[in-house]
Amino acid sequence: MKVLHLVSNWKVTGPAELVIHLVKALRDSGVDALLAAGRGPSGGPSLVARRAAELGVAAIEAWRLPKHLANPLAHRRDILAVRRFIDEERIDIVHCHMLNDHHIGGKAARTSRRRPPVLRSIYEAGKVKATVRNRFVLPRLTDGIIAFSRASCEANRAAFMLPPERAWRLDGLVDLARFRARHTRAQFRRRADIPDDAFVLGIVTRIQARRRFDLILEAVRRARRAAGSLIFMVVGRGTHVRTVLEKPARALGIADIVRHVGYMTGDDYVDALGAMDAKIFLGGGTDETARAVREALAAGVPVIAGDTGMLPEIVRDGATGLVAPLEAGALAAAIVRLAGDPRARQHFAAQARAHARAHFAPEAQARAVIAIYRTLCAGRS
Repeated sequence: MKVLHLVSNWKVTGPAELVIHLVKALRDSGVDALLAAGRGPSGGPSLVARRAAELGVAAIEAWRLPKHLANPLAHRRDILAVRRFIDEERIDIVHCHMLNDHHIGGKAARTSRRRPPVLRSIYEAGKVKATVRNRFVLPRLTDGIIAFSRASCEANRAAFMLPPERAWRLDGLVDLARFRARHTRAQFRRRADIPDDAFVLGIVTRIQARRRFDLILEAVRRARRAAGSLIFMVVGRGTHVRTVLEKPARALGIADIVRHVGYMTGDDYVDALGAMDAKIFLGGGTDETARAVREALAAGVPVIAGDTGMLPEIVRDGATGLVAPLEAGALAAAIVRLAGDPRARQHFAAQARAHARAHFAPEAQARAVIAIYRTLCAGRS
């Protein structure tokens, strides 16, 4: 089976990392999975291709595959080039992951001699935006969809006018081996000036207002006295750190317990997760499947999640973490509950790791996706 995956972006944002890991898992499972990524600015290198190469996946960079339809003539060239590739390489499935590559790949597949089925993975928490292409063009170019929440699966099945048997709900994947404990908790805490006995509530996110730092900081302020030795550790960067994080923390009188450790990659990121006793996350960003939450669970870190989007499906309330309304009092109560009960945290941590192994493993998702491919190919026959 030969599958062409398209990612119309050159940046490793949104679903790109998930797609790369899926392609690798499919290749490890015996599928001839190919990955095509968008070119960088002015035809420069693609960061998606660079990241794929780090994992041993050589990406195709022959087409522009921009995130947006800005140049209709170049868009048309991509469609024709992908169509030739489908026929010459005898592609069996075209698997699309974003709006523009869906349009390019869908048109190419429908006008090719082979006419392979077109599958779209949808990473939105709900229904895709009601653009002209989403409403009138793409439903005609779609043979099946994969979504990552029940609500998204049903809403988009209706939007793409598909029967129930052509819409599948999967869990997002995580590179589980990467998030095994490295036993560097004490070292990282010393680097970040965090006491060994502190309860560390962490967050990994881009520091911007829409990530609800106002609500989180107020919840930390309310929880501080009852939670004992509480530290709020922020992993990430942003252009408004002073206005979103530093100044509000000072105004609330909690600047002394906030530790902004900056942007982390590689082992440093894994170590930062390992230094946390719990993580808080109130809503997804460009990746609405909340990969950062799944990574925390894989690392055995209980998560306090907002009751919005896909989060209540990712975090099992009372088992792998706590799901709370987006209200400062409720969030503060969740923080105090975890801070005051080490045994519950240990239980949640064990459950989180077990849940991640059962649901987020790349090889498990590869098996599920291969079954979907076979269903689509059988339908074509």
